[in-house]
Amino acid sequence: MLKYRHYVFKCYDGRTLNYQFIGGSRLVHSGDEQIYRQSDDDMPSFVGIDTFLQGPLIQTAEGLKEYGADVAIMGAPFDMGVVNRPGARFGPRAIRQAGYFGAPNDDLYHMGLRVYPTNTLKVVDFGDANCPPSSLERSHLAIQEKVAQAVGAGAIPIVVGGDHSVTLPSATAVAEHYGFGRVGMVHFDAHADTAPS
Repeated sequence: MLKYRHYVFKCYDGRTLNYQFIGGSRLVHSGDEQIYRQSDDDMPSFVGIDTFLQGPLIQTAEGLKEYGADVAIMGAPFDMGVVNRPGARFGPRAIRQAGYFGAPNDDLYHMGLRVYPTNTLKVVDFGDANCPPSSLERSHLAIQEKVAQAVGAGAIPIVVGGDHSVTLPSATAVAEHYGFGRVGMVHFDAHADTAPS
């Protein structure tokens, strides 16, 4: 049986934070501050592995099938398709880190549909495609294979890049599965393009 020890910390702004020490090195905040929200296993949100939407990390097609994943969010950490603008390869990691605040089911209410998407769909983090930084061809093949695994397991792939070039292998994998000419795409971009492509 775990012994709980209670700690009280006074903050410089006058707030009082209550914590419980539950063994090992885990200190759990018992308040309701956003940054200290507890996840399902009673760990604060800043502890553990960052995953997309704080979902489970499943890295195999068999795991996706076994879990019954509806949506597989995966990273495509690649930016060799652009010149003089490196850095997009860090996108998947940055998005995972930025999303660690708050519990996934509390913050994602869709006002139009009146649902919590992560309560309706089984959303998982499918890891990253293995993109060697020295080869566009091998990176695109790795992305295409990763997306094909997700689609083959019955999950909807959401690919987080990376540069614009990750769209081609992603769309190709989906089209090969469902048939060319039968696939639509929504492509979000972080800026408004003002130059012709």
